[in-house]
Amino acid sequence: MARDYNRKNISRNKPSSSRPFLLMILFFIAGYLTALLFDPESLGQWVSRQTASLENKKVAKKKNLPQPQEERPKPKFEFYTLLTNEHHASKALPTPPVVNPAPAKPAFIPQTVEHKESKTVVSTKSESREHYVIQVASFKSRQDAERLKATLILQGFDVHLKEVIQANSHWYRVLIGPYPDRKKAENAKAVIARTEHVMGIIRKQDT
Repeated sequence: MARDYNRKNISRNKPSSSRPFLLMILFFIAGYLTALLFDPESLGQWVSRQTASLENKKVAKKKNLPQPQEERPKPKFEFYTLLTNEHHASKALPTPPVVNPAPAKPAFIPQTVEHKESKTVVSTKSESREHYVIQVASFKSRQDAERLKATLILQGFDVHLKEVIQANSHWYRVLIGPYPDRKKAENAKAVIARTEHVMGIIRKQDT
């Protein structure tokens, strides 16, 4: 007996939930048939009104439903905490002391060395004042002097001409040198006598 009672309750509950839907379908069919009998334009308007009402009901149901609230992201303070930690760490570190470099001492040069150097410079100047040349020949014709000069230059000597006026006449001396001292001039004179067979005269460069 308990089983039959449960089945009757289930059958009674089912038509109660499907009645509104069946009524809507019946109204829709009845309206459709009446519209076919009277006017097709009014039928189209009626259909559009019915569909619009159904869509409005669906939209109203969706609006009434509670929408889930989005969870706001919690602010992160990792960057600021790192900055504060670095700031405190920089304050904790001790600053190294500044050491001023000692000024470099100037090199001391003894005065005795300066005196010796000045003496050597003076002695070299006095020796360098006197230079010696070797007069190989003297010609009245410049062409003859130039010819001998060319031959001696080919032999590797440092030759130059000097014009001198004696007794109202012009003479062109052929000179080799200069040499810094008389000894070197004498050695060069011996070489010229041996190779060129010419006996020269040693003179000071100024005379």
